[in-house]
This record gives sequence, structure tokens and C-alpha cells, in this order.
Amino acid sequence: MLLDGLAAVYERGWQPMDVAHVLDRVLDRRDGPAVAVAVLFQARTARADQRAPLSWVTQLEALAERHPRAGERAAALHAEGLGDGELGLRLAMDGLDVDHAVAALGALPTFPMLCDPPSAWPERRRAPAGPAAAPGRTAEAPAADRKMLGRVRGLLAKAEATDFPDEAEVFTAKAQELITRYAIDTALLARHSPAAALGTDGRRVHLQAPYLKEKMQLLTEISEVNGVRAVWADTHAIATVVGLPDDLERVELLFTSLLVQATRAMTGADTGGAHPQGVAAFRRGFLMGYAVRIGQRLRTARDKATAEGAEAAGVDVGELVPVFSAREEAVQTAFDELFPTTVRARTRRVDAAGWHAGTSAADAAHLEVGARRLRG
Repeated sequence: MLLDGLAAVYERGWQPMDVAHVLDRVLDRRDGPAVAVAVLFQARTARADQRAPLSWVTQLEALAERHPRAGERAAALHAEGLGDGELGLRLAMDGLDVDHAVAALGALPTFPMLCDPPSAWPERRRAPAGPAAAPGRTAEAPAADRKMLGRVRGLLAKAEATDFPDEAEVFTAKAQELITRYAIDTALLARHSPAAALGTDGRRVHLQAPYLKEKMQLLTEISEVNGVRAVWADTHAIATVVGLPDDLERVELLFTSLLVQATRAMTGADTGGAHPQGVAAFRRGFLMGYAVRIGQRLRTARDKATAEGAEAAGVDVGELVPVFSAREEAVQTAFDELFPTTVRARTRRVDAAGWHAGTSAADAAHLEVGARRLRG
């Protein structure tokens, strides 16, 4: 029943890391390794390593890295050729509440299909034909500019490592500048072939409590700056981001880094005193204010980098508008096909002290592109 449940939810649009995330929320967190064993075992029975889209395989690899022994356990159990009943018994012995897991999987609704489900996989994976994909369907991501992404990762790692918030945000601004410059270079190439198809992709971002809505606000701000659309399924604490593959990768990098920085700034801001509305209310206000202000700062960095990049290339910014508009239209078309009906979330009142502390932390960050505050 567990294997059938996994196969069924995959046909309803769920993917391996989605399943691991949801079961981690509804089961005892100590069941995580056993859940990973079940997911990885099922992947072996489906020959996912040979048949699944590369994005699917990447998720399986990430799950095995998160639970190092789970991959070995799944391989050993699969090699034994266990029957379904025997597998369930072994997983129960590993600590998994199998009945609870089966019930949780059965209750999951249909999710937008980001890639082909197992029933549509070929006997052996075909090489991607090209970067284009039908609107709303996943394209295998083309090779990104690894040198540029390496520099972005390096800057974000420095931002996470420093104990100085202003310095951290300067590193982040520099990362956004590199991202924007890369987008300009891509646009300059694309303007000579406007008929080229734009392949879109969709990815899921799994958020951890607490302060889920505030973290989603941060993800939304970063996404909008970088031409990506984001939508939130609050019941399962899962966001879906839709955009061009390289843009999605950069959004994920920025979000991960800024979430670390925001958490550090928030923790430091409310240390040493009680707040009238409580620490939780203060922190919600802090994260919301921080997210909104960071979005404004990143837009400033993007706009300045766009102007400077166009000037360096000897073109008018207006020449790039049709290209950026085409990219925006492709993303919107894909988003609308995946999510034909969405509801804009209402903002709620937030703690004023927290909001001002969050915006102050972002204001003090000196995010202006070109600030000469980098050290080391």
C-alpha cells in the first residue's frame, strides 16, 4: 500500500522531495530516514535513475544526501527482492508508522504537473532535444553559466559567514548585480533571434515553520525582482516558482542566503527584552518588514545594473525591452497554465516594532550596487 500510495501521488503531480517534506510535517520527525528509504526503494523499482527526468533524479540524490544511510538501506532491501509485506515490516522495524504514512499520502490533493509522471516515462531517458518546452511544462534546464553561478555562490557564502549585517547585504547586492548582468548578456544575445522559443520551468520550494507567510513574502520579493512568478500552497508549506531555468536557480540561491541572513538579523534584533505583543509577533513583523525592504533594495540594484550593463554594451536600455517583455510573457503563460486560478493573499497587521526593526536592518545594509565595502 505504501508503494502504491507513492506511485499514486506521483501521478497526481507530487515529486520525491514534496513527499518527503509533507510526511516530515505529519509524521514524527524521527521517521525522516525511514521515509527516505521508502521513497528511494520505490525509485529503484521504477528504475527512476534510467527513466525519470533529470530534475527528478536530482531530488532523489538530494534526499539520499540528506539521509546518507537511507540510500544504502534502500539498495540493500531492493537487492533482497522483498515482497510488499516484508518491505512494510522492515520499514516498520526502522520506525516508520506505515499506516499513518499511507493515510497521509492518500489525503494529498492533485498538484500542478511540473514534469512527466512515472506513467509517461520512456523505457530509457531520452536526451533533451533543446531548451524549449511547452508552456507550463518542465524543460530540462540548459547548462547555466557555471563560472557566474560560482561567483554568486561565493558572494552569498561570504554574506552568510560575516557577522556584520551591512557587509552581508553588500555581498548580496553584488550577487544581484552579477545576476542582472548575466540576464542582460542573455538578452543581448536573444535580441538577434527573437523567434527563439523560451523554455520555462517550475520548481517547488519547501518552507519550514515558523513564520511561513513571512518567509514566503521574502521568496516572492526575490522572485519578482528576477522575473519569476511564485505561488503558495499554505496547507503543505510548499511554494512553486515558475520562470526560466537559470532565473530559478539564481532565485533559489538568493532566497537561501537571504533567509539565513534574515534569521540571524531577526534573532539579534529581539535579544534582551520583551515586546508588548510577544516575541513571535515581533519576529513576524520583523521578517515582513525585512522582506519588503529587501525587495526594494534588490530592485534598486537590478535597475542600476541594467543601466550600467546596457551602457557597457553600447546599447540603449530600450533595445532590451522587447526581449525582457518576451521573457515575462513566456513565464506568465506558463504560470497561468499551471495555476489558472489563484487568489492574492491578504496582508495582515504586523507588530509595528518588529516591522520597523526589520526595515531598519535592511536600510542599514547599504545594498547599493558599487558600494566599496567588500573586504577580503
